Amino acid sequence: DGNRPEGVILEEIVRILKLTRSKGPRRPPRVLLMGPPGCSKTEHAKKLASKYKIQYVKVSEMIKILFEMSRTEQRQMILRTASITASPVKLQYLFHLVPNELIIDLVKERLDKPDCKINGWILDGCPSTPEQITLLNENGIVPSLVVTLDQSDSSVYEKIEQRRFDPIESRHYNLLTDDVSAEV
Repeated sequence: DGNRPEGVILEEIVRILKLTRSKGPRRPPRVLLMGPPGCSKTEHAKKLASKYKIQYVKVSEMIKILFEMSRTEQRQMILRTASITASPVKLQYLFHLVPNELIIDLVKERLDKPDCKINGWILDGCPSTPEQITLLNENGIVPSLVVTLDQSDSSVYEKIEQRRFDPIESRHYNLLTDDVSAEV
């Protein structure tokens, strides 16, 4: 329940992730973090990744890097499909226009890197559609733990109403909880 204090939520996830002593080899944790917008998925994922020394993988950042790279066929195809230009403000909205296959390819490529294979990973931002779940399974990306954060609709709306985006830093701020200057 996302309405509970952050410490309680993290303690519950920590309890589930705790590794018991075993003589067998340890499999690195593979965690999917899901929930509605505004339920602090990113903050929870970063804290868990830091505490357990696992790789934090944020799908929207991978897509942003894809768009910031030099012009590739994929980028040109996506921009033509979306029929918009890639300004920093609009990049945050392009995530929903990227084909599911490309998203899963980016995720698979990242999760196949040695740091994720050795240390484990926590995936934030994917899957966001039933088709992505199917594609993850077809590509052999199976989590050892799925964490779903739940929050009341009214609380989600309240948090999103207070969210602002800074295009210079490409960062979201919450006017109620973040220390934000008047310029933002």
